[in-house]
Amino acid sequence: MSTPLKHSPAADRDTDSCIIVISSSAKSIDMTVDAVKEANKEGGVLQVFDPAHVQSERQLLAAYLNARARFRSKTNRTRSVANEMLLFVALTNQLGTAIERAGAKSNDSFVVFADTKSSYYKLSKMLGAAKRISKWAADDSAAFSKMALLQIEGG
Repeated sequence: MSTPLKHSPAADRDTDSCIIVISSSAKSIDMTVDAVKEANKEGGVLQVFDPAHVQSERQLLAAYLNARARFRSKTNRTRSVANEMLLFVALTNQLGTAIERAGAKSNDSFVVFADTKSSYYKLSKMLGAAKRISKWAADDSAAFSKMALLQIEGG
């Protein structure tokens, strides 16, 4: 397994330790999602996404920071920061729609976001070969604009 990326784009909790990898798992996607749910219960923020709906690392970090902001302002629509992130990545306020759009679909490939190293390592045993994200060339400004609108509508 290669070394995951580290980020420090903002002065918010744990962004210095955020880890984003594209991965695959020898286990089924259902088992991977169950492991993520369990890790989230233990205090970390861990989420898996369909790579087709992740435009950039910055998009995931923006979703994370927006999700945390919703919890701070008590305008969250879900019970976890991880699920709130999913709303922002999917650009919707409906969790079912978010899961359909941006949730991991198969164990062939998915994107993992963790807010701390310990959160990531709780899941790492489940992961097969992880590869470091190089660079996404996509322009994520449209996604950021829609996230801002979601934040306004959520508040």
